[in-house]
Amino acid sequence: QIVGPPSTTAEWREKATLAACLVTKLADYTGIDAQSIDVREPFAGYGLESADAIGLVGELDALGVATTELG
Repeated sequence: QIVGPPSTTAEWREKATLAACLVTKLADYTGIDAQSIDVREPFAGYGLESADAIGLVGELDALGVATTELG
């Protein structure tokens, strides 16, 4: 579980890996090219349907990501 800004190289690498995973999953769910997804934008801006958002949260939970802290 990562909270706050990364303080070590390993934490930066983990955050970058998580961001890449989120982009890939969002692209899979929406059909949008992963290259055009901005990780700073809310998922809702990419047309993620409620059922797909629940599926994505379920996948993140399975990976051990605390989705309540993704804000």
